Parts: sequence; C-alpha cells; structure tokens
Amino acid sequence: MPIIVAALSVLDLVLIVALPVLFAFKTPRNRHPAKIFYVLAIGLLLAGVFATVIFHNDFISIGLLTGIYALVSQMFFCRGRIPLFYQVVYITLLFIIQLMAVTIGGFLIQNFYFLGAYWIQTLIFIIKFALETVYTLLIIQVVRVRSMSDVSKRQLSGLFLIPIFSLFSMMTMLITGSGFYNRYGYGILILHIALTLGVNFYCLYLYYDISRNQEMKRELAFARRQNEIVYKYYAAMEQRIQNSRKVIHDMRNHIYAIQQLYESGDVQKGSQYAKDMGELLDRLGLKSYTSNRMLNMILNDKLFRAASMGIEERIFIDGMNIDFIRDMDITTIFSNLLDNAIDAAKETEHGFIEIKSACFNDMLTIYIKNPVKDVSGDRLLPEPGTSTKPGHEGLGLSNVVRAMESYHGELSVSQKKGIFCASLLFPLSNA
Repeated sequence: MPIIVAALSVLDLVLIVALPVLFAFKTPRNRHPAKIFYVLAIGLLLAGVFATVIFHNDFISIGLLTGIYALVSQMFFCRGRIPLFYQVVYITLLFIIQLMAVTIGGFLIQNFYFLGAYWIQTLIFIIKFALETVYTLLIIQVVRVRSMSDVSKRQLSGLFLIPIFSLFSMMTMLITGSGFYNRYGYGILILHIALTLGVNFYCLYLYYDISRNQEMKRELAFARRQNEIVYKYYAAMEQRIQNSRKVIHDMRNHIYAIQQLYESGDVQKGSQYAKDMGELLDRLGLKSYTSNRMLNMILNDKLFRAASMGIEERIFIDGMNIDFIRDMDITTIFSNLLDNAIDAAKETEHGFIEIKSACFNDMLTIYIKNPVKDVSGDRLLPEPGTSTKPGHEGLGLSNVVRAMESYHGELSVSQKKGIFCASLLFPLSNA
C-alpha cells in the first residue's frame, strides 16, 4: 500500500504541471516557439512546484506558482491581456479545486476513519485527480468557445478580482474555521467552495455576454459605415451619369471643334483639346481597381477624397482576389487603413498613397504606404492598440487586427525613411 501512495504522490506532481500545460496547448495560441522551449516551460513549472516546498506558506506558494505560470504562458503560448486573464483564472481556480479536494479529505477522515489511513489517502488522491482533470477539460471548452474582446483595462482588472478574492476567501475560511468544521462537519465548506466555483464560471459567462454585446454594437457601426460607403458610391455614380449626359449632349460640338483645329493646322491646340476631353471623360467614370465590388467602392470613395486634397494615388493591385473576405471585414480593414493613410499624407508636401499586392507560396500580401510628417530614422512601430501621432498608428488598427483574425491574417506596421507601411498577410490555404 505505501508503494501505491508513493506512486499517487508522483502522479500528483505530474498532473500539477501537465494539466496547466494542457490548458495552455488546447486554448487559442499566438506563440509557436521551437519544441525545446516547451521543455524549458515544463522545467520552469516544475521548479516553481519544488520551490513551494521551501516556503511552507500557502499564500506565497500560490502567488509564486501563479506568477511562474502566467510568465511561461505569455512567453511560450499566448500573449495579451485577455489570455493573461484566462491564465490567471485557470491557475487560481485550480488551487480552489485542490482546496476542495483537501476539504473532502477532511470530510472522509472525519466520517470514514475506519477504512484506514492508506485507503483514505488513496481515495483523496483519486478524488483530487478527478476534480482537477474534469475542471481542466471543462474550462478548456469554456475558453475555446467563449473568447472575449473589447474589454477595457478597468473591466479586466475587475475580472481578476473575482477569482483572487474567491481564493483568498477559501484560504481564510480553512485557516480560521477549522474548529467550526471539526464540530459541524465539512459539508457546508464543500458546498461553499462548489458555489464559489459556480460564481466564477457564471462571471466568465456574464463578462463574455457583455463583450459579445459590445462586439455586436461595433459590427452594427461597421454595417452603417459600409452602407454609407455604398450610398456614396451610387450617389456619385448617379451624379456622374447626369454629368455624362451633359457631355454627350455637347459631344458633337466638341468633336467638330477638334476637327476644325486639326484642319486649320493648329495641331497643338487640337491635341490639348482632345487631352482635356479625355481627362473629362475619365473623371465622369468610376474607376475599377479590383474585381471585388466592396473594395472597389471603398477605393473610389477614399481615393476620390484623397485626390481632392492633392494626394497622389499609386495603385498596383491587378489580379488581386480577396473574395474570401466578408464585405464587413473588407470595410473594417481598408477603410481604417486608408483613412489613416489620408490623414497622414495630407500633412506632407508630396502626399501619396501606394497600394500593392503580391501572391507568393499561397500567401497574399497587401502593402499600403504613405509618407508621414516630422519623423526621423527607421523604426518598427508598437503593436496596434496604442495611439502615437508620429507613426500615425490610430486605434483603428486594433479593429483591423481583429477583422483579420478570422482569416488567420497578420498585420505588421513599420516606418522607414519617413514612409509608413502597413503590411497585410493572408494565407490563401485557409481562404
């Protein structure tokens, strides 16, 4: 029997490292380092577990392991504020699960002492393993199905308080209420822990719904913005049709005037007249930049505004196919980037907007470049989500990143010699 207990103790050590690693692997990830780093991550977690033996203090042990697990997860699995929240919640609730196992152990010792110490210890281990495993598999499903976005720092801070307070409450109850539980039993404490876990899961669900509501509001705003672009597009088309009728009505006179200039030998004036007529006809028509209807509308709308400010357009996107992207996401991505580009380019002496696309190895890359004012040196700009005027990195970039996530796309922004470049990368294998 002692051998079985020793084996279960070793298994307990393995699970306390394996289950958190499983949670990190099975939930959404944005970090994919070499395999050797995963060995390092497991080593760090093991070191943290062994370090807790030195302190013999539950609060220090919990704080140390939570810090190590959050650091390892951010470095090797998933980086960001929302992932950090899930990581801290998972490891904190795992400690509460372990407290529940300890409490159930006290209940077994109090009521089933006749089974013997070894059998009760074995039963406690089995219950502990079952609770930890079921909890881990359950929260993996919760995190994979329910991902939160648009949560402010203040809201996120409030989210952290719930599991931390729950753990503190459980610990203090165990420390200060031992006499009460020895007298009246551990059933009320087990119920308290179970209800606390239920409240934590409900709060996760509640904050997800709040986040989802905010996301729906954002999508509605994007839909209104998209409808506005479509309206402007067709309004411009109608206006140009009216203007075309006027020009066509006078076309016979224009042709006659050009013919008379050539016949009189004034070739230079005839050529200029014909050139002016060509430019007039070009202005009457809406340009077809790409085969995608929505992107074509956006480009006509944004580049027409840019041209009115004297900003030059340089478009090289022949053959680019983005039909795999939803119209709403196309609006989010290109409207934000082009608005940023226009706002930056209009502040420069020789403003321009350059759009290029290229396909290579089943990857579609789109570059949007524009000059920026009063910037020296080359630098890689910070991640989207912060606003720095020199790099013209508006908050809209965070919306661009969010819209691209559905297509496994990546956005990178950089600045070189006064030129800002937003690079969009889409894997066509997922299209």
